[in-house]
Amino acid sequence: MIRKFWFPTSIILLYLITIPLQQYAIFNWDVAYAIQVANKMLAGGHYYTDFFNSNPPLAFYIYIPVVALEKIVNPIAALQFYILLIASCSLGISYNFIKKLFSKKDLLLAQLFILALAVGFLILPTSTFGQRAHIGVMFLTPYFLLAAMRVQNSPSLWLRFFVMLFAAIGFLLCPTFAIIFIAVEIYIATKQQRFYPFLNIEIFIMALLTVIYLLSIVV
Repeated sequence: MIRKFWFPTSIILLYLITIPLQQYAIFNWDVAYAIQVANKMLAGGHYYTDFFNSNPPLAFYIYIPVVALEKIVNPIAALQFYILLIASCSLGISYNFIKKLFSKKDLLLAQLFILALAVGFLILPTSTFGQRAHIGVMFLTPYFLLAAMRVQNSPSLWLRFFVMLFAAIGFLLCPTFAIIFIAVEIYIATKQQRFYPFLNIEIFIMALLTVIYLLSIVV
């Protein structure tokens, strides 16, 4: 009985610990400023004319759901709910991949891996909780696990499509990670002995969304 329920119980406990723990670290200056800018964007403000920052515009767009939630709950609860939702999506997708990467006899190891990810997503980011890099890592994690699956076998195109949509937010949020994306795709192409490394669904989605994103900034 204990062996059956220890994993979901541990995950629930981590979430329960996160809520009071992060209330003291949440809303640092960077996050508060980003939410303020997102509020101005919703009010009709433009990135170049009304405000400008060295961070990419998506660093502010990403907090628009928090601004919407603030109409229902207080700002701290809004940000916590939003971050926990992203973490839950990332952990759920990642757990599905990890179970396939590990054999059935290594289920315990797979669960420990997810617990470690959960701690990394929820507990370790204290002063950085809710910041752009924290959110970006959560969006990117499933992509790297899917990349490991692609080396071993060939996941369905639909799965790769939806995961790449999820991961593209992380790459556009943290543009410096694009170097890692290119390196991963070249490595996979090399392992699979493909002579057209840049002709796959991941590259296509990333390129398409990047163009759309850049056009949205200009317009």
